[in-house]
Amino acid sequence: MDLCVSSPWLSVMSNFMGGVYVTVHPMVVWSEDGLEKRVAPKKMSEDLPLLVLDYSDAQKYGISEKRKNLYVLYRNLPFPREKLDSYFADPSVLPFIAQRILNVFSSLDTEHYFFYQRRLAEFQGRLESTVLLGRQLLQGKKVYDLSASYGELLRAARCEILRPSGENVTLWKNGESLDSFKQKVEEIIKQGIPVVYDAQTPRCMQDTLLKIKSSQIILLKRPTIEEDLIISLYDQYLSIWNIAASSATSN
Repeated sequence: MDLCVSSPWLSVMSNFMGGVYVTVHPMVVWSEDGLEKRVAPKKMSEDLPLLVLDYSDAQKYGISEKRKNLYVLYRNLPFPREKLDSYFADPSVLPFIAQRILNVFSSLDTEHYFFYQRRLAEFQGRLESTVLLGRQLLQGKKVYDLSASYGELLRAARCEILRPSGENVTLWKNGESLDSFKQKVEEIIKQGIPVVYDAQTPRCMQDTLLKIKSSQIILLKRPTIEEDLIISLYDQYLSIWNIAASSATSN
């Protein structure tokens, strides 16, 4: 089954859930700088099923609500749209999103309903195993979190999360007091604590982190449609553990 999918996160999830029976054609992917980039033509055959998060998502990408073969995951998104990345990186939320994708796939392709059920069970089992492994690796380990989206993933592993004050973040994201930001990160690095950020970390803060050039600074990347989502989440845990473990050894 060919399926066009709106947002990048939804494409990644759909690709996993569909397995060998669904070929996902993403409308939008992430560029290297973390921005959305349209890759599908604005006008697509209405015979092609198109999956969106909700009707606002359809509107965002110029898709009519009356389009033939339009499928929505939610009639209204149950979480703030600006927090989309956070929810798609939250292990406690992902199984519920996967269940809704299963519902859409089984309505489109009833012949392979039991396959999609097995994919959901596999997804839930592997996700739980990944989180448990994350706890074994990172429970109690300090992490300086500058990311906007991966807080719940870190909390699931029971890290000791350190974050700057909201007042400082407001200054730094506006390009103010970046020398103090650089000094703070360098102090954290000297303590052997991993520093993590993501594509939604303010650009001026990302630029400062890149100038520091430390292996203890880790970019938590979004998964791409070519990647296995669970392996991608596992790799995030492993990249942090590699720094935390090497720092513990050196100390």
